[in-house]
Amino acid sequence: MISREEIELCYRNYYNDVFRFCLSRLNEVDAKDVTQDTFLLLQERKNSLKYSSNIKFWLMDVAGKKIHEQYRTQAKNYYEELSEYDLTVESIEALLTENQVTDEEIEKKKQIILSKLNEEEFALYIKAVNEHKSYKQICEELNLSRDAVSSRLKRLKKKLKVAAKLATTPVGLLILRLFFW
Repeated sequence: MISREEIELCYRNYYNDVFRFCLSRLNEVDAKDVTQDTFLLLQERKNSLKYSSNIKFWLMDVAGKKIHEQYRTQAKNYYEELSEYDLTVESIEALLTENQVTDEEIEKKKQIILSKLNEEEFALYIKAVNEHKSYKQICEELNLSRDAVSSRLKRLKKKLKVAAKLATTPVGLLILRLFFW
């Protein structure tokens, strides 16, 4: 059993570590939520846990599982929202006509989105999207491992999706579909 004082000690000693771990994988709001959920679970399970040197490992393990839970929820919401849109050539043309979106407006939105990338992200975007290079070619050119390239591309895609406001507007979906994978 973990006492109230030991829970407070865990919070003081490990809150920042758990939060930084969550923040490395989630946005700030979600990282705060997952961190709080992790410490709430510690409080709920205090009668079945013992305070030991392994408590930090337990907290990080719980946080990791909650992060994956968050990913699954986000992915489910994304696919539910995406399935609401029929993205055939005909529906894209209808969407453009219906919303009277011009090529210039789409290009302007694309440039705004790309301007949010730092130099490293922009270079990766150019290699992956414009130049259609394989992972192997990108790894060689950037002198990175395949895992590093994969991880950076995932983060880049996430950043572009957020910038395009993928889940909120049909035009955002269209822009993402046309220009960002």
